Amino acid sequence: MFNTDLIHLLQSFDYPWLHSFMLFVSALGIIPVVLAFVLGITFAFDFRKGIVLINIITWTSLVTVILKESINYPRPADVDLSIRNEFKEQAPIDLKDKQPVAFFGLFSDELLNVTQHDDFERYGFPSGHTSIQVALWLSIMFLFRKRWYNAIGISIIVLTMLSRMYLGFHYLGDIVGGLAIGVIVSLLLLRYIKDSKFYTKRTHNYKSLSFLAFPLVLLLFPGVFNPKIVGGIIGINLAALLQILIMNVPVNNGYGFQRALTALIGIIIYLIGYYLPMIFGIPIKGYLGVLIMAVLSFACFFGALAFCRKVNLIRS
Repeated sequence: MFNTDLIHLLQSFDYPWLHSFMLFVSALGIIPVVLAFVLGITFAFDFRKGIVLINIITWTSLVTVILKESINYPRPADVDLSIRNEFKEQAPIDLKDKQPVAFFGLFSDELLNVTQHDDFERYGFPSGHTSIQVALWLSIMFLFRKRWYNAIGISIIVLTMLSRMYLGFHYLGDIVGGLAIGVIVSLLLLRYIKDSKFYTKRTHNYKSLSFLAFPLVLLLFPGVFNPKIVGGIIGINLAALLQILIMNVPVNNGYGFQRALTALIGIIIYLIGYYLPMIFGIPIKGYLGVLIMAVLSFACFFGALAFCRKVNLIRS
């Protein structure tokens, strides 16, 4: 699974339109796109289910990043220089002959000694695009239970897996790892949240809202998890908790254009706040970084809800 033969086979279908299509499919898995998508669901369709999706995507992302950095496996382009890829910098040594031969073989210490001490921080295993898309669409299938959602979800998952190999970003083993993480994280959280009756309770208690407090545990591990992600989810969950406890679950007042407008307002306001530190060059590090992101995330998410309520797009 950590051999480039399959990638070479996929790249033998060398058509400009196919390459462009694979780039488009791959782009669907980047964080801004996924975040905008789940925010749209939260503001325009179902607040509770949207909050669940945001939490599942966040935990999947955190687990994926930790595994990437801990395992530190190379990407195909770092091993086989004949692989076409989208990286601007190329690895200095061709290590294709040192790849595992057996299907279930792992990288040798000799190969890892080279790739883990080069100038590139390009972690391969597991595939983040795969884990996030699997977690997202598996959760959507479970939460909404619509046949055409299933068809769309399965199609996007399969195409994402193929695109990441076709573009030279990942081995098959990376894809399988991402698939496993997406399934495990989403099913564990979905099971817990279902048992807590978060979807069905009209009056919430500590158990039904307990999953919103889970990210606070991450504060016990400073420097381990990405402070931007940790602060972001803490802020969103705090805003959701306040909204539910004080004003109940928000409901949309209209259909069609009104829902689209609600989603657009929520997405724009939140993403402006989320990327504000990057725009102004504010470093997000340590507990201070978590605090900055939590405050921005809370203010923008809660503020977007308040604005939509003010202009009568939603009611509580």
